[in-house]
Amino acid sequence: MGALYDSAGEHEKALAVYEKALHIELSSPAPNETNLAHYYNNIAEAFREEKRFEEALPAYEAALALYLKHLPANHPSIATIYNNIAVLYFEHMKYDEAILH
Repeated sequence: MGALYDSAGEHEKALAVYEKALHIELSSPAPNETNLAHYYNNIAEAFREEKRFEEALPAYEAALALYLKHLPANHPSIATIYNNIAVLYFEHMKYDEAILH
């Protein structure tokens, strides 16, 4: 549902759906941390689309930390997060930071 809202440019609605999914996963007896990473990335993407840099970056970093904890270093999901962080920095004209990612 969140992806549909994102596709329609309704990022605030998407964000609400992603945050609800995150909350549900966090409140489960044994949260799946790779699912959490996916939700954090979706939240970060919605923030990025809304030009909310200060909120997007911590969400990307949370996703990255969880993926690094559970996936091999060469996993495509990790590469995606690094790319997303680089795009975020690039869009905010922080080119030196973008190059690092």
